[in-house]
Amino acid sequence: MVVTQYPDTISFAIPAEATLSSGEWTPGGAGSTVQAQGRYESASGSAMVTVADGKRVSYSGIVYLPITAPIIPEGTDVTIVEKRPGIADKTFKQTVLRFHRGQLNTRIWV
Repeated sequence: MVVTQYPDTISFAIPAEATLSSGEWTPGGAGSTVQAQGRYESASGSAMVTVADGKRVSYSGIVYLPITAPIIPEGTDVTIVEKRPGIADKTFKQTVLRFHRGQLNTRIWV
């Protein structure tokens, strides 16, 4: 049996920056979509995480990513495709509650 450390795919959009050029305001556009490999693990029990404003909120799972993964700002909507052997792929959308780059990996709580 082959074990894959990061079997799942996470994707999110980086919005284009709004600009002010020659006195004309140009709103940001859709931007570009970024994909990264990761591993989604659903939460069990009463899983809580402290978010940026200090509140504790319930989260549905954690996505583990390589240390080199891009920064995913809190509040970003992400699409996770969970791929497990012998089971149909499961796709769902979540919002990033917290981002943390540790010593060995990167984690996001959704």
